[in-house]
Formats: sequence, C-alpha cells, structure tokens
Amino acid sequence: MALYAWLQAEQRQPSAWQHRAVAYQAYQVEDYATALAAWQKISLHDMSNEDLLAAANTAQAAGNGAARDRWLQQAEKCGLGSNALYWWLHAQRYIPGQPELALNDLTRSINIAPSANAYVARATIYRQRHNVPAAVSDLRAALELEPNNSNTQAALGYALWDSGDIAQSREMLEQAHKGLPDDPALIRQLAYVNQRLDDMPATQHYARLVIDDIDNQALITPLTPEQNQQRFNFRRLHEEVGRRWTFSFDSSIGLRSGAMSTANNNVGGAAPGKSYRSYGQLEAEYRIGRNMLLEGDLLSVYSRVFADTGENGVMMPVKNPMSGTGLRWKPLRDQIFFLAVEQQLPLNGQNGASDTMLRASASFFNGGKYSDEWHPNGSGWFAQNLYLDAAQYIRQDIQAWTADYRVSWHQKVANGQTIEPYAHVQDNGYRDKGTQGAQLGGVGVRWNIWTGETHYDAWPHKVSLGVEYQHTFKAINQRNGERNNAFLTIEVHW
Repeated sequence: MALYAWLQAEQRQPSAWQHRAVAYQAYQVEDYATALAAWQKISLHDMSNEDLLAAANTAQAAGNGAARDRWLQQAEKCGLGSNALYWWLHAQRYIPGQPELALNDLTRSINIAPSANAYVARATIYRQRHNVPAAVSDLRAALELEPNNSNTQAALGYALWDSGDIAQSREMLEQAHKGLPDDPALIRQLAYVNQRLDDMPATQHYARLVIDDIDNQALITPLTPEQNQQRFNFRRLHEEVGRRWTFSFDSSIGLRSGAMSTANNNVGGAAPGKSYRSYGQLEAEYRIGRNMLLEGDLLSVYSRVFADTGENGVMMPVKNPMSGTGLRWKPLRDQIFFLAVEQQLPLNGQNGASDTMLRASASFFNGGKYSDEWHPNGSGWFAQNLYLDAAQYIRQDIQAWTADYRVSWHQKVANGQTIEPYAHVQDNGYRDKGTQGAQLGGVGVRWNIWTGETHYDAWPHKVSLGVEYQHTFKAINQRNGERNNAFLTIEVHW
C-alpha cells in the first residue's frame, strides 16, 4: 500500500525526491524492477553518496550489471572506496569469471565492516575452489551476524556435508528447513544426510516429501526424464533404508544329461575345483546397520544352505548339502565390495567337512545407467558387470577365485519386466598344492520380473528365469565332450 501511494504521488508530481522515495520503498518490498526504474529517472547530479550505493545495490538485485557498474564508477569518483558495500558490489563484477579478484574485493569489504552478505559470497567462492574449511569458517561468521538467516544456515549445512561433518550438517539443514519448508533441494539433501546417519525414519520422511513434491509437479506439467529418474531413485532410497531382511535363491541346472561343467564352480561352494552339473543356494541376510566399524559401512549377518549334484550327474542340486553362517561387511559406501567370514558345516553327516571360509567379492562398471536396476525412462538399457570373487578355505588351505564380465541389453516388455539377452566370459581358478584354471564363455537370455512396489517404495523383489549356452575353452576336471552345455538359471531376490 505504501508503494502504491508513492507511485501515485510520483505520477502526479514527478521529481527526484518522489523517484527516490519510490526506489527505496520498492526495494524494501523486493520489487527490484520498479526500484531500478525509479533510480534511473534520477540524474547523477541529484544523487547522494548513499543514493549511488543504494542504486547500485538495486541494480545488482535486479540483475542489471551495466547499471550497477555505471553507479559504481560514479561512487568511486565520489571517494567511496572505503565503504564496505562498495567493495561487496565491486566484487560482483568478477563473479563467476574471475574468482581471485572477487575474493580480494570481498576481503576488503569484510576488513572495512564485516557483513553476512560478504561472508556468504566469499564462502561460495571458497567452496567452489574446494577450500571447504574456509567456507565453513565464513558461513559460521555470517551466522553470528544473522543467526536466523535460513539461506545461510542451508549454505553452512551443504558446506559441512562437503567437509564430512554429517551430524552438524543435519543440524544446520534442519534449522534451515524451518524457514524454507518448501525448498526441494534442501529436502533432498536432508534425505541424503539422514541416510548417511542411518536414521531410517527421518530418511523415509524426507524421501516421501521429495516424492510428493515431484508428484505435485506432475499434476501441472509432464515430468522430464530427469524428474522421472529422481522420483524412482527416491522410491528406491525409501525402500532400501527400510530393508532389514533379504532372502535370495540362486540355481543353475544343467540341461545336458550326464555332463558336468566347471562353469558352476562357485567360489562359495564347499569343494572348489570339483565339477558338477547343477548348483543351488538359498540365503537369508539380516542387516545389522550402517556406520558400525567405519563411517559409511554396512554390516550384515547371513545364513545359507547350498548343494550341487556331485559327480553322479543327476539333474537337481541335492547332493553334498552344506550350511554356511557368517558375517558380511561392506566397508565402502560408494563401491560394491564385500568381505565375509563364514563357517561351513556339512548337512548330510557323511560327505564334506566343516571349514571356515574367508571371502572377498566386488562388482565394477555396474552402477548408474549401466546397472541391472530398473530404468524408468526409455524402452530399454545397456548393462554390464565385472564381478570378482575370491575365497580362502582355512582348514583345507585351498584358494578359489572367479572373474566374470557380462554385457546385456534389457528390453522392456511390460512395466517391471524385461527380456535380457546377454553374453559373458569367465575365468575360474583354484589352488590346492597346484594351481588350475578354467575359461568359458556363454550367451543366454533372461526374463526379469520386478514386483512388490508401492507408492513410496520401488520394487523390492526380483525374479529372473533364463537359459544359457556355455562353451568351456579350458576346463578343470572336465572331458572334451562336455565342453558345450546348456543351463537353466533361476534367481530370486526377495
């Protein structure tokens, strides 16, 4: 109302005094375009030193660099080089192209009269230059001057995240969220922060807020592929952090009667180096929690039963049953790498012997757009995976290892279903007094089915059924006539 009154007065009796009043009032209500227009009606001769800096500040807020620089030049002529606001505005001329010059100007501004704006601007440059400690220091200084500034609280929260101080980052971001409850970037960051702190309820709370915000945007305009991917990622995050139990079943069944292949010589088996026709494993895993031994790690306990067909060539894996119970540790947050210790016990009381297995496994090149995770965009996607697995059997003093590289194409056939033709090459080896190895290649096709999704949870379950043809180039305990085999593969992740 005050601005409207001044505009009416300006229209009836335009003068430098009226223009000045409109400019100050419009700036106060953040109508920067109106304020800038009012300043531009006043001649330089009629502007005081305070007016020059106020006009330049208005031009900066309105995004008009040319007008800002014109008033700054006049301010310099008037001897305002010892004014803190002058140097803060002068620094804006060099952002972002000349950060070193901007830093010099901001430091001069702070030395004259510390201000929150100057500290925040300098912290932004420090953070861009990866000088995170300096950025954190400046943002803390800015908050001392303006303790309730939500934007500064958010900036400090992001900087603390960069520094690795996740707990302090959450504290600052939560304070900022109170003043900026609808900031989508802030809400997303709070989901990530709470995930790192293994706070499952808070992570799911903020993930739901992100999903709801994207859904609300979808009511106005269709989602972009990036938004669609973000929505899926946060639904996966919501499901993943709430997961405690995971059940899996894996089996490879030889379709050729009487043939035995080292292709199924899984590292985790009880008898490395022994050939068999089929293999099967059922496992239950319970996640103890994250950040248990190292920041970002994941610790789990698991138990499994597994069997093969032995040397008699039967079709179903019911021979040599074993159980394994162990501890599995994922020490790195951003890399699929596991270490495990497992106690193995025979279940038939006759064949096999108890042993302790130490195991390391890793997966590479299978993240992001190349993963086997469902992709919400497009009609299909290319996937790849380099899988490495090695084990030491302590009692038997045997070492076994596998390296497998696979490429595949997931062709969508329905929502949550793909047909996946693939090819892979594999190298197996074991050492028991002597070292032996086997190399093979295979091509196949799998039908993948994802199921169990909810509004906030991405699919938690996956079933894969496939057929694979394999050729063994070099074998362990395998006759030449058995080097071409076919297998039925079954994988269930629940």
